[in-house]
Amino acid sequence: MFRGTLRYQGYSDLLYAFRQLGFLETKPLSDCTNWKQYFETILRSPLTKESVTQRLGLSNDHPMTETVWSAIHYLLSRDNDFPIHMKGAAPLDLFSNLLAKRLRYEKGEHDMVAMHHEFGIEHSSGQKETLTSTLIRYGNDEHTAMAETVGLPAAMAVELVLDNKIPERGIQVPTQRHVYEPILEQLEFKGIRFTERVEPYRVNQLKPTGSGLYQQ
Repeated sequence: MFRGTLRYQGYSDLLYAFRQLGFLETKPLSDCTNWKQYFETILRSPLTKESVTQRLGLSNDHPMTETVWSAIHYLLSRDNDFPIHMKGAAPLDLFSNLLAKRLRYEKGEHDMVAMHHEFGIEHSSGQKETLTSTLIRYGNDEHTAMAETVGLPAAMAVELVLDNKIPERGIQVPTQRHVYEPILEQLEFKGIRFTERVEPYRVNQLKPTGSGLYQQ
């Protein structure tokens, strides 16, 4: 089984750089008054392109040097001196807060959720085929597609519990018919459904590899 999440090209390399710099640490920081001070506290030096490059152990002409510096410049372009109201927070919490502020959708921007499954099937007769199951959901001005596809099933499950239609107690995996069937029916009513197709059998040879940028 291979499971992956599609990201824009370069996402993993950039997030790896922020991890190396210390932005994903969970140990609380001393209080920072603004976002520039937050970056300098993590870097333990003034915020310059050279200090970032040194912390990453990269050369000035390394492909990631300009990428990381541009990302930092973008994140701070509006909130350089903006006050931070989170006290005693960890770098990860502050970084998440900053990303939520800077990467939020602007007016007219919408997200898309795409989920695709492929199952290789071999029948007792020896016949082979591939079953695909695909869901595409676009966000709108009121809700993101991510919020709908994650939040609605959970809310529907809560209703089933409150209506005593799920007798089990404790943490349950939704693999029983009396749990998932009514939820799938409600989701389909809201236009959230999988489209299934039977296609000729094929063998996928996925070979996930990194970009190799940090091996130069």
